Amino acid sequence: MTSTRGPESRNAAQVHAPRDATKTAAGSLSLGELDVPSEEPVRSGDGAFTGDTARTAAAHDKIAPYLVPMGENTERLMVNGVSADPQIVAGDIIRASPRRLNADVPACLTADHPKRETCTPSLPSTFPSTSKRASVMTDTKNRVALVTGGSGGIGRAVCERLAREGYAVAVHYAGNRTRAQETANAVAALGAKSMLVVGDIADETQMTTAFDAVESEFGGIDVVVNTAGIMLLSPIATLDLDDLDRMHRTNIRGAFVVSQQAARRLRGGGALINFTTSVTRFQFPAYGAYVASKAAVAGMTMILARELRGRDITVNAVAPGPTATPLFLDGKDQAAIDNLAKAAPLERLGTPEDIAETVAFLAGPARWLNGQVLFANGGIA
Repeated sequence: MTSTRGPESRNAAQVHAPRDATKTAAGSLSLGELDVPSEEPVRSGDGAFTGDTARTAAAHDKIAPYLVPMGENTERLMVNGVSADPQIVAGDIIRASPRRLNADVPACLTADHPKRETCTPSLPSTFPSTSKRASVMTDTKNRVALVTGGSGGIGRAVCERLAREGYAVAVHYAGNRTRAQETANAVAALGAKSMLVVGDIADETQMTTAFDAVESEFGGIDVVVNTAGIMLLSPIATLDLDDLDRMHRTNIRGAFVVSQQAARRLRGGGALINFTTSVTRFQFPAYGAYVASKAAVAGMTMILARELRGRDITVNAVAPGPTATPLFLDGKDQAAIDNLAKAAPLERLGTPEDIAETVAFLAGPARWLNGQVLFANGGIA
């Protein structure tokens, strides 16, 4: 959902509004039991906002303890940890109901409390019941997933696995439309909706367009799986720095751009799943530059999970071990492949389907896994 800047005023806040939001009576913010009176209109660069949509500094000060930062000029109203999703834009105060019934509001903020004007509520500390979220997560028929690198080995397996769960799947590709179309056809053959989106994942303009297209077609995005990446191997001493820059652009900048878009757009109950690598634990020679790029993704993923506090969005990364994909097998002789297959206790290489199963778990039922890296490598490390 695209944000709109709020008034240029003291502590101006802007958040996303629910579709069923309605305006309150003149100059008040009504949120369940919370009813904050208006006292003074706030001016923006376009002038004062008055009348029944007047937003006041006094009202903002009252709800300030419940506003949690979500990015530039963006905050979200929380009532005891429950996102209420009101909108305060261009002086408007919009009515919304908490997502959990009977949300507790400090008594001193109720309309008839004698100490209302001096009320200083503490920050919320409780978290909503998981029952409603759990029911949403089991209903994947109405959920939408965007998979970057969907034309590749693991990417295609992820698309097909999510399709089996009933997700509508947007298959992203950067250059090979034919292979991406094959993936989309496979998704459709499983009875799921599909579409193609194209773009360089490191180009923010192209990815904005891609995310816009998915939202336009399916109405929103619930899951983003960022499988796109490249691997160029060489000892550090002899690595061509152009190769380092290529990996940095795709693996780090690309992951950052996709994560940034996901953070702005994922709906509540959503999931972002990035990809790093188990080679961060192997220390294989010639993997130095690749591991450096993927370790950066792991660190970014864990930080983003904490930055999205209060949004009911999980952010995790999958770290595949040796997996039988063209990306991994390219340039390796059979002896090297056999040795890697024997290294895991399960004595085989992983398959794209193995990795896709991990992704499906993180995308759906794994709501208590957040800010983690899952090493899907058969126990090799």
